[in-house]
Amino acid sequence: ASDVYKRQVYIMLKKLKYEEEDKNDLVSSLIDLFDQIDVNGDKHLEWKEFTGFIIEIGLLNKESSDVNIIKKYKPSIIEDGDRHEAEINKIYYFQKPNQIATIEKDSFKLKFFDIRKQTNRWKPNEILVHTGVVTSAEYIEDWDVLATTTDNNLINFWRYQDGYVFRSRVTTPEAQLCSAYNGKGSTLLYTAGCDSVVHAYDPNPESASREVMHSEVTTSLAGDDRRTGHTGQIADLVMLPMHNGIVSGGADKLICIWSLDKLELVRQLEGHKKGIHTLDWAEEVSLIFSGGTEHGIYIWNPYVEKRTFIMRGHEYSLAKLRYLPGKYALVSADVAGNVYIWDVRTYKIVQKFKLPPKKEISSIEIQKDPHMLITGGKSLIFYECEKMENENLTDDENCIDIIYNSVPTVSYTHLTLPTICSV
Repeated sequence: ASDVYKRQVYIMLKKLKYEEEDKNDLVSSLIDLFDQIDVNGDKHLEWKEFTGFIIEIGLLNKESSDVNIIKKYKPSIIEDGDRHEAEINKIYYFQKPNQIATIEKDSFKLKFFDIRKQTNRWKPNEILVHTGVVTSAEYIEDWDVLATTTDNNLINFWRYQDGYVFRSRVTTPEAQLCSAYNGKGSTLLYTAGCDSVVHAYDPNPESASREVMHSEVTTSLAGDDRRTGHTGQIADLVMLPMHNGIVSGGADKLICIWSLDKLELVRQLEGHKKGIHTLDWAEEVSLIFSGGTEHGIYIWNPYVEKRTFIMRGHEYSLAKLRYLPGKYALVSADVAGNVYIWDVRTYKIVQKFKLPPKKEISSIEIQKDPHMLITGGKSLIFYECEKMENENLTDDENCIDIIYNSVPTVSYTHLTLPTICSV
């Protein structure tokens, strides 16, 4: 890429002021910039592409100055009261039962923290013991069923009724490492793992759980020997309900987009130089985020095979990415304990902080009620979202109208509960 844009980079370096030790980073940033401008990917910068890019950036900057201000986090008074047997590998927030679930390294247990029953010192309310090491968990709200995967090639289904009761299990070809469910575009449970394949299962408790379909590796449409689809283990899955698809990423450095109805490969995204650990999706801006052993956060448009941008800031491998729906904020964490909050409209850092000394991160999760950021490593660490000074006079969403009522006895009806102020 540096050879392609050699002339443009040379001209820019002549015009910019910089320290010699910053030259390599500056060149890398310029190449990323030119890649963004070159929409059609022909390695030639055209005037139409340049002007279009300037207009788009101007619109983004205008959006970033509106009322959608991204809130910051601060340490919480809540502490982890659990005695963990090993490092916390994964954290999940299940909205309907309002629970946090954790998976520890090489553990047969899945621990649940019922948020409504917790004090300022959290301890698990329920522990599910499995016959193998737990690798993932997914709560299926449509049927109040929990699905867990284990390294002994099983998917376990549990019915939730003020507690979890084992219902059934399904055997898988190989160990499944991740799972995903949305319910909007499909009522199937999707899993993936060591066999480099995405599987779809019917989780309906009224029927026998079974595999419905799975993805396949195929020969390139170009007729060459390059195969399409994953050739290494898959580490993460993310649903794309807006596009009726699902995204997978893994150790083979590939990101694949599959159709939900047939699990056919729609698009293969290439650009990572090392393995992918984590994915997430921002529906408001229609972007896919990916990260892994590399320090940068890759940004993708699901319709384009070429990456859109790389957000740089981390100096260590990424542990987890989490997008906050409706907030235009992406939370990223690296293995050294650094947390960054990004504005996905401008790709800029809004906040960054580091965990206390000797605290590393394996996973993060966003809890919605109340809003907290939870990091997992040797223990759980909690961060509260900042609140407005007069929270009882502030709406969670944008204000669309203000109405003055001179007769206090008159009632209002509204799609959502309005904020009432005395003047």
